[in-house]
Amino acid sequence: LKVIQYAYEYIGSFSRAIRASISMKYLYPRDKLADEFVFLMKKVYPRYFAEEVQSVVNDGEIEPAVIYSIMRRESAFDSDAISSAGAVGLLQLLPGVGYNVAKRIGKKIVWKDLTNPEINILLGYEHFKSILKKFNGNFVPAFASYNAGLKNVEKWIEKYGMNDVCLLYTSPS
Repeated sequence: LKVIQYAYEYIGSFSRAIRASISMKYLYPRDKLADEFVFLMKKVYPRYFAEEVQSVVNDGEIEPAVIYSIMRRESAFDSDAISSAGAVGLLQLLPGVGYNVAKRIGKKIVWKDLTNPEINILLGYEHFKSILKKFNGNFVPAFASYNAGLKNVEKWIEKYGMNDVCLLYTSPS
């Protein structure tokens, strides 16, 4: 499995590399050395595109781990990913959102730019940062908004209240 995991990483099939690492996690004896376990967890929760992430999080407002978690969940690190809803790239930006964020930060983009890791990470970071500000730093509704849309979460909060929305969004499905 380790060889398969490395091969997938080498060819840039990061989602498959993660799945191979997860398979290793379940086969891993609990009495293995801590450093071996840490190595494996770094493969299960990787930091692909580290250079691109580091270049945008240098303002210190959001931890890099937040961006990695969004990338892992939204696209499994596939820069060419396109969702059924039309969201594009590593951070799964809807083109309209991407264009609006780009305009707000003074950047001109075309659709293909949304699959460029450097641009997609910058736009996704700026988008998440603005959502997080709307919720005064509360990550639960911010993550929910990033995934389900700000208007949906605002409706849920209006209907159920903030505490109930946070519980609904974090409870296991």
